[in-house]
Amino acid sequence: VISIDNFYQTDADAESAVTAVYAATQIGFASNNPNVASYNYGPYFAITTWMGDDVWFGGTGTDDCVEQRHMHHFVYDADHRDIEVFYSALYSSILKCNYVINNFTEERLGSLSETQKRCVAEARTMRAFCHLLLGIYWGTPAIVETELDPADRPTNAESQEAVMQWVADECDLAAADLPWRKGTEDKEGTYRVTKGFALALKGKALLWKEDYAGAKAALAEVINSGNYALVPSEKMI
Repeated sequence: VISIDNFYQTDADAESAVTAVYAATQIGFASNNPNVASYNYGPYFAITTWMGDDVWFGGTGTDDCVEQRHMHHFVYDADHRDIEVFYSALYSSILKCNYVINNFTEERLGSLSETQKRCVAEARTMRAFCHLLLGIYWGTPAIVETELDPADRPTNAESQEAVMQWVADECDLAAADLPWRKGTEDKEGTYRVTKGFALALKGKALLWKEDYAGAKAALAEVINSGNYALVPSEKMI
């Protein structure tokens, strides 16, 4: 174990810390149990798909796919595993983001390298992404910008609109230190945070806030960058 006092100092520390952010975030998408290999779905897929009219759980009978059936028939509660894991995974990612953002500061280190600034911007954008999802599915989640003690009880945001505006503002702060994706063939630009992702995230948040002019401006930057293209129709399988 490395103490916080001896970490969050070098470029390697910054890269390692932001990698932990990505690892924490993927739990909500790739597994319904962060400790063991699980089924072929993740919590995000579950809560966005299982309640749809085009889903039908067959299995071997009513004793199979029980959790899925509970969501499909709208008889789930707050203890449903996938809902709990997704909610917890989002705040776990936010915690990792806060460690990066609040420890790589000029006040603590005197100055930041370009790598450290980029890593902070990646963490800031991922934190905004997690709050966006919390705002979409839980409405008025607590906006958490610091590490919490177990006894802390953060209060809910005043409104969903306030959450979305906070997300958009955070994306603006991050975008200045993020690189653009390097064209449509740039594979690295698809699996880590870039300026395009931050602007797209801002646009989506403003759409939810019904700030259509602001959303149009943010998304136009993404489109006009030339770094993204629509999937060709022959690949739409």
